[in-house]
Amino acid sequence: MFNSMRDDIEGQRNWTDADHELGDMMSTYWANFVKTGDPNGEGLPVWEECTSDTNGAFMHFKDVEDGVAAVCTTKSDYPARDRLMMAANLDSFDLTEDDLQMSYNIPYGDIPTEIVTEVLDDGQRVVEINLTYDSAVDEDSVSKDDYKIKATLTYGDGSNDLEGYRTITDIDVNGNVVTIELDPEMKQP
Repeated sequence: MFNSMRDDIEGQRNWTDADHELGDMMSTYWANFVKTGDPNGEGLPVWEECTSDTNGAFMHFKDVEDGVAAVCTTKSDYPARDRLMMAANLDSFDLTEDDLQMSYNIPYGDIPTEIVTEVLDDGQRVVEINLTYDSAVDEDSVSKDDYKIKATLTYGDGSNDLEGYRTITDIDVNGNVVTIELDPEMKQP
């Protein structure tokens, strides 16, 4: 990058034309970002902002037959390699995938709601929902039939989105918190 790759220098690898092309592309993205706050520019593949609106899109740079390519995507070409890298990184920080379990607090009408997810090879899925009521809930007054959980499964590009309902496998009441446990699969209406 920034013309730092030198050929035929002891201790450095021999750089390919694709390496130099990628270095030039990355230097241009960085220079554009420094100048304007936006890495995009003329002649470059579009680098989308990584947000929930773009489903966490990221740039994937790779060698192709006639050089290099930059593709904005939400999926890796090498999920097995990425899983190994993730496992090595987790291990180096003495973490497990359970440590990455995420919770989101969202409103459910007037009832504060926590959504608990689990990490999968290709994303996350909701495994339980915790509803926190203002006062204690009578365990005998709550059943699976009291709730319906509608979900949308998004594949990133929007072409195969799926809507359906999640099957409630169990309901647990602990004081004023009702925990709804969900079947991992989604059934279509």
